[in-house]
Amino acid sequence: MEREARSYEGWQRRRNAAFCLESSKGELDLRDKAARRLRARLRRMQPTVLLTPRWSEARGFMQELALQLAVDEPALSCRSVAFSGLRGHRVSEARQRVLTALAELSAPHWSEAQVPYVASTEGFMAAARELMFRASESEHRVAMLAEGVDRIHVEVLAALSEAWNLYQEESGADRRFVLLMAGQMPQPAFVAEGAAEVLLPDFAREEALRVLSPGEECEEQIDMALEFAGGVPSFVGALSEGVKRLGGLPYSSSGLVRLLGSVEGEIRAVLDLLAAEPAMAERLEALASGDSAPMEPALDNRLVASGVLTVSKAGTQKPRVQLRAPLLAAVLG
Repeated sequence: MEREARSYEGWQRRRNAAFCLESSKGELDLRDKAARRLRARLRRMQPTVLLTPRWSEARGFMQELALQLAVDEPALSCRSVAFSGLRGHRVSEARQRVLTALAELSAPHWSEAQVPYVASTEGFMAAARELMFRASESEHRVAMLAEGVDRIHVEVLAALSEAWNLYQEESGADRRFVLLMAGQMPQPAFVAEGAAEVLLPDFAREEALRVLSPGEECEEQIDMALEFAGGVPSFVGALSEGVKRLGGLPYSSSGLVRLLGSVEGEIRAVLDLLAAEPAMAERLEALASGDSAPMEPALDNRLVASGVLTVSKAGTQKPRVQLRAPLLAAVLG
């Protein structure tokens, strides 16, 4: 409890740094800014890798992105597909799941999709390339928005990128199909020519406020809850649901943690797994104060991939890391 109190007090001292009241308008719509960049790239038929840290609510973001692309002119037809269920599956099953998603792009209905069966990497590459060309024959240009690509086997992901490169080279500037690959960490196996990485950011203050308290005045208590959640979408959303159940916001960090519901269990499971290793536990303990520290790749890369750390790269200085949200220190304690 003493450690939790220290973390909470340190968090309060830095409360203006997390969500600055004087932020410019451009700093208040970080997710909208990322969405605009993605829409611009996809409309130019440029492949993109979207990095989606744990608890970033990527599915809702991508659904909204698909809707915006479909209603704007000229329309871009989007097919959303999730590969998060591939963990533990065989390579052959992963191949067929990817080919099924590609086949559905050009089918009037998913049940009518004609999915070729392949038994090798070469066969997969040829089939994927052919399905990309088939999708290009649709009335509208087509984008496949793929979520959970970090669950696709490395060899399948590498073969998919080779198929895309072949398709892109052959179709040239007239291509009418594009890929958006979203996953929790960088995907070195997906080496698509012309691809760029875009990070899905957490909420800025105004974005988080609209989720936690839409249409209400931003009182000090609400500000504290927003800062405690650090703008992490799942944390802000869980607090919003907790406020509806409770009818108001508690003043203590432990009270705010209890509002998280099932998300608290997810956070504890991740932190317990990390803290089971002495070196990781020591690093988390050092960062629990909320201060940033120079990045130590050997330890911090895994913590970043787990969603508990955020990286800042100011100028030419060495990257620094800190806990993604103050509530992580409270749960850790």
